[in-house]
Amino acid sequence: MRKQSVTSPNSSAVTYLLLFLFLSVVILFSMNLRKINSNSDVPVNEVEVSTEDEFANWPTLNKPEWGMKLKYPPSYELLTNNSTKVEFGWEGVPHVTISTSVDDYNKLKVCNGDDPDTTILSACILSDQDVQKQPIAPLKIGNYQAISYYTSRGVDDYWRVIAIEDRMPKLQLRADLAGGGLSGRFDQILSSLQIEQ
Repeated sequence: MRKQSVTSPNSSAVTYLLLFLFLSVVILFSMNLRKINSNSDVPVNEVEVSTEDEFANWPTLNKPEWGMKLKYPPSYELLTNNSTKVEFGWEGVPHVTISTSVDDYNKLKVCNGDDPDTTILSACILSDQDVQKQPIAPLKIGNYQAISYYTSRGVDDYWRVIAIEDRMPKLQLRADLAGGGLSGRFDQILSSLQIEQ
């Protein structure tokens, strides 16, 4: 006579509970590992130079008189290209401006939400950005020291400015970030920037 195997309802529940706990630990470990691997080791105050392949289909702006060239997205139109200024954008609206003159950023006040003079009436420097904790931050682009800052004038006027002053001609790159999502595009343009010695 064969003995019949009897399993209690409690043993099945314990098995499922252990299986559930094991899977939960595996999933949490996997999520934590993905989060660790996604953190970048590139400091905020350096422009990461990109590979040329990323910009293979992008048009090139070459300004030998300025000693620079960069690539810009094919969706951008070249709106202005003269001896002192270049503007890119779409539908006739400039979103990136490169010029050989640098704004006097030392005269700008730090934005104060309680003071209309520094938020609506005149441009001001934003002091607490997610990517830049100081109002005017040093930045290295190639072999040149630059500075980076964000300006605002009201709700719909929000710019990132990069100024390279330790060369001739000086260069200033301004990007209109008010449309949202344009900061990443500007970073791509910056990473394609090549400046001659």
